[in-house]
Amino acid sequence: MSRTSSLAPAGDGSRRTAARRPVLVLVSSLLFVLALCTFGPPAGTSTFLDLRNGRNGFGDPANTSVEGMSYWDQSLYFATGNWAGASIYTVDAAGNITKVKDLPANDTGAPAFRPYNGSLYFGTTNDTNGASLWRIGPDGQITKEKDLGATRRSVSQMSGFNNTLYYGTINSDGSSSIFSMDSTGKLTNLHNIPNASTTGMASTSNSVWYGTQNSDGSSTVYRMDATGHTTKVLDIPNKQVSGMESYKGDVWYGTINQDGTSTLYQMNGTGQVTNHLNIPAAGNEVQTLYSTGGTLYSGTKDFANGGSVWATDGNSITPASDPGFGNTKNMSVSSLGEYNGRLFAGTFNVNSGAELWSGDLFPNTYYFAEGTTRPGFQPFVAIKNQSPTNDATVDIDFLKGDGTTQEYQTTIPPNSRGTVNVQDVLGTGDDTAHDFSATLQSTEPILPERSMYFNYKGQWPGGTDVLGATSPGSTFYFAEGTTRPGFTSYVAVANTSPTDTADVTTTFYRGDGGTQDTSIHVPPSSRATVNVNDLLGNADSPASDFSTKVESTGGVPILAERPMYFNYKGMWPGGTDVIGVPSQGTDFYFAEGTTRPGFDSYFSIANFGGSDASVQVTLFPGEGDVKTHDVTVPAQSRQTVSVNDILGTTDSPASDFSAKVESTNGQPILAERPMYFNYKAVWPGGTDVIGAPQLGTDFYFAEGTTRPAFNTYYSIANTSPTTTADVQIDFYPGAGETKTTSVSLPPQSRATIDASSVMGVGEDAAHDFAATVTSTNGVPILAERPMYFNYSGQWSGGTDVIGYTP
Repeated sequence: MSRTSSLAPAGDGSRRTAARRPVLVLVSSLLFVLALCTFGPPAGTSTFLDLRNGRNGFGDPANTSVEGMSYWDQSLYFATGNWAGASIYTVDAAGNITKVKDLPANDTGAPAFRPYNGSLYFGTTNDTNGASLWRIGPDGQITKEKDLGATRRSVSQMSGFNNTLYYGTINSDGSSSIFSMDSTGKLTNLHNIPNASTTGMASTSNSVWYGTQNSDGSSTVYRMDATGHTTKVLDIPNKQVSGMESYKGDVWYGTINQDGTSTLYQMNGTGQVTNHLNIPAAGNEVQTLYSTGGTLYSGTKDFANGGSVWATDGNSITPASDPGFGNTKNMSVSSLGEYNGRLFAGTFNVNSGAELWSGDLFPNTYYFAEGTTRPGFQPFVAIKNQSPTNDATVDIDFLKGDGTTQEYQTTIPPNSRGTVNVQDVLGTGDDTAHDFSATLQSTEPILPERSMYFNYKGQWPGGTDVLGATSPGSTFYFAEGTTRPGFTSYVAVANTSPTDTADVTTTFYRGDGGTQDTSIHVPPSSRATVNVNDLLGNADSPASDFSTKVESTGGVPILAERPMYFNYKGMWPGGTDVIGVPSQGTDFYFAEGTTRPGFDSYFSIANFGGSDASVQVTLFPGEGDVKTHDVTVPAQSRQTVSVNDILGTTDSPASDFSAKVESTNGQPILAERPMYFNYKAVWPGGTDVIGAPQLGTDFYFAEGTTRPAFNTYYSIANTSPTTTADVQIDFYPGAGETKTTSVSLPPQSRATIDASSVMGVGEDAAHDFAATVTSTNGVPILAERPMYFNYSGQWSGGTDVIGYTP
């Protein structure tokens, strides 16, 4: 694929195409399925907002840099650096930039922003009177909270941890200090560091981390726990720490090296460096780091060619922009942020003033491996158009099991959703011509889901649902699978190449420690299906439980899904389906789960490596104490944890839970959560999701309905031990106006929102909707959307997905 998505300067609302000006080209595979990302060829060309006042210093060329940046209360806030006095600006959902505050003349910048305690805080640079702390309140008012004293020249870094705001200062004597501020506004000086500047700060679940550039050219990394105790974890000679960010549960930091190169380093929870990636372009010096979804972004400085944005999934690093966005005077990418599904990059430009560039984080191209319109199957594709202004023209290519293809085109109005009935396109027939994979390409950024309702072999009714994958790949993993009596499992493989046959090896890691593999050849532009029961049999033993690795041995890009059909315990028929993920991890989060009467919940945990994995399952119930369960997963095997055995079964919030599954010894794993149920004792079925590798602040869903006989919910988890999460849900119906509801989640809790309480119930497009779940105060959360149904009054079941995070 040669098409690319793009970022461009934010400005007057006009729309431009990528061919008309230099653009920041976002690598399209920003996220794969559930925030486990892989990088591959760019896919899809998106239009972009070009706000004229997003250039030339936003009307004042003396605004030479974009400094701190943060999402807050439905806007993106950023500060400019200006020797005559900094200013605070906002960007709204339409891309309009507005100055909201001129700071005092000696406050020449505001490098650090952080949401905290219901407000947005930022700190200034002031070489004359000393730095100060400011607050943007819920009413949008901007007020100075504290003068920090004449010796504190700049608040250079901020982070939040343990219901406390932390910040680092650069002082007039060349030292640095680390302060905390509690919810009452009390400041505490925790650490003074001579001959050093604080140049990075990030927080994890149990620590705040910070890095310094020292006067001798070296750097140091420190870790501080909840008591304020500080430990020096790294001395780094001949390198300068520049930027620090929490990403996939670990801390990453950038260094500027003496040879003019830069490196990104990954540290685990003990401060041990476990990975590093060199930015493969001399002269690019890391300035800032920012993570969203499955991607870590780095903004760099390059005085010769212009600064750039780079993107990594933790395995490889890829340029995500042209140098300087086509202008060498943009010498540095000084700040990065995210808002409304877009990545924002601010520049340092002393020639004509700072610029702000933005681009869609949502791709234009998506893939599905599984689907059929054989008798007893009814698939749909729900598509959310993310553009606030433009129609999305979506081309769908159906790659059929008989090797032929069929095309279909639909148009989705701005900021709304549409639905494609695949049976209307392909018809119905009991042959391979009615099995399909699909590729969607759109003129605008979109988000699709494929729901499918069925009566498997005329006996097991149910439904499945998956979000589209943003890129094919060469390897996919699954944690769950079984061929025990009453279960039928498949692996569906799509080959999207129009010219090359994919040689695919599927390896099954069985519950008894054994492995078995099979190989297939998938012709170009087609799909193939592996019947796992034919390979593993159907014994009622752990040998029939399996995890799966699907690999294209010749490197031809593929996509893999694992549909399963069942009659659980001979009572609850249904089906589940997930798209595989391209990598494993050490942390997985789940928002939804229950062990109330009529629900059985499990965790399937896979270990594909050569060493045993020590795994801890942490359950956050709707009421009561947090509970943990430890399990060892042997090498190249899988284990199943019954949550009912841990929580018991009660008809109360104590049986509802969110969860974290963690490999405590660092051995990579994969975790899924299958659930089986008899919803309200009348609608049996099952759901399954792969856990999210990290929390986020924005989750997007394309599917949802409150038509009669459909019950749609949103399960939201707040795993923070100390901080309340303020959450807003926006509903975008197929017809009618957007609707909104809000909820506050106390620390370590979960909430469930019944969509019908907002959307009502009705048999029309106004009751089909997409949705966005946002943590408006920046506290990391997780959101899932379970649905229960009785489709056409005859096929009952349920589906569940974790929201897409760009």
